[in-house]
Amino acid sequence: ASQFYFYKVPRVSAIKPHQGPKDGESTVHVWGENFVDFGEDTLCSFGVSAVKAKIHSPNYMTCKTPRSDVVQRAMPFAVSLNGQQMTKDRIDYWYYNDPQVTLIDPNLGPETGG
Repeated sequence: ASQFYFYKVPRVSAIKPHQGPKDGESTVHVWGENFVDFGEDTLCSFGVSAVKAKIHSPNYMTCKTPRSDVVQRAMPFAVSLNGQQMTKDRIDYWYYNDPQVTLIDPNLGPETGG
């Protein structure tokens, strides 16, 4: 027989960091309340992309950012315990392009540093 669970509405109070590279795989720390692990349905969403969340306590979870083609624009961050309803706490995450090294000057120096 299937079981149906009622739970308190989760709330997100803070995330850290608020930004990361567009290639994803950054760990985001999430603080709030009423976090419960319901397996594959416990998610963090970054805009329209959702990833599995890892619940550490009723007030703390982590998740890895998915890849994004959208940069320099706020992506709404939310949490879902059932894979459907998302929190509405108005917290944004920003993606940025990976930095690229174009010049190193000077391009040589002593082995001992300095």
